[in-house]
Amino acid sequence: MNPTDRLAALKLLSAAIAAEIKEAEAAALDWMRSTRAKTAETDWGTVTRTWRKPTTSVDDDEALLAWFEEQAPSEIIRTVRPAAKKAFVESLTLDGGCVVTKDGEVIDWVHVSEPTEGLMTRNSAESKELATALLRGRLAAILALPAPGAEVES
Repeated sequence: MNPTDRLAALKLLSAAIAAEIKEAEAAALDWMRSTRAKTAETDWGTVTRTWRKPTTSVDDDEALLAWFEEQAPSEIIRTVRPAAKKAFVESLTLDGGCVVTKDGEVIDWVHVSEPTEGLMTRNSAESKELATALLRGRLAAILALPAPGAEVES
């Protein structure tokens, strides 16, 4: 097998594995939700439910500039200074589905994403070593992929 064949085969396997991982993550998250588990210890490592913080982003830079022209004109150069924009965005909160300033002013030109839930997996050093050894030991057989269209035994 030449290096380009090997690369193409590994990329193909990577895509197939990525699809399996996505399916396994969805099933694991469903299972962890149903059992109300935050962490699951496995033989291969720890799986932990994670929650990503919501992100806030300005949807309308012109409205942001107009706001600063009225509220803090010294912060404007040609646009809002990045540090001021960051501080302003970080100071915003959600109140009844509306984005508001600390003074209660509704800001309709900023979007806040919903927090997302995910999984984090930490494999133990021993399981990584084992997986690497097993993969290396079987890589030649795995890469002996049949040509597209050939019959494959399940």
